[in-house]
Amino acid sequence: MSLQPFLLESIRLHNGHMPYLKWHLQRIYRSRKLLWGLSDYFSPYPLLEAATAFPIGIYKVRLVYSDAIHEIDIIPYAIRPVLSLQLIDAGALVYDHKYADRSALLQLFQQRGEADDVLMYHQERITDSSYANVAFYDGATWYTPSTPLLQGVQRSRFIAAGLLSPLDIKIQDIGQFQSVRLINAMMTWEESPLIPTLKIFDPR
Repeated sequence: MSLQPFLLESIRLHNGHMPYLKWHLQRIYRSRKLLWGLSDYFSPYPLLEAATAFPIGIYKVRLVYSDAIHEIDIIPYAIRPVLSLQLIDAGALVYDHKYADRSALLQLFQQRGEADDVLMYHQERITDSSYANVAFYDGATWYTPSTPLLQGVQRSRFIAAGLLSPLDIKIQDIGQFQSVRLINAMMTWEESPLIPTLKIFDPR
């Protein structure tokens, strides 16, 4: 019987190449170790083999796994426009691993009102959007919340490269920033939606 819960990786495939695969594999190893005590080799070969059928274009490789690979889907990817965000309390939501079951996140997304997506917070501290980590710009430096629900691949990459600095960001701090960028492993930095902080709505 397969171990539960199932986990998910969404991997960018661009012209037959998965540029961030190393970072995804690091998260896979870390999650399997923390959740189930597994330290065996997790082969990326099935992913690499499946990717050979898609040499041109941008695709999402959707990998569902636990102790073994359970599903690999490859679908065309298009960036969803996001021009506004609605603040929403994430409550007791725990998403410290990238779980395949995203129903709790989808329930929060449904509360976005007239906005395009939600900007979640927990105990007044900003965490993430429904599908991406976030980065705030103050006119000189890019910061990312130090309290994300999930430590995403791109967030980790950008911190390691010195492009992002973790910072404790509370709701009342949003006005100190000019804009917020949504970052995840399916988008390059340049492709990521950039939203003026004036377009972050607070329904409270």
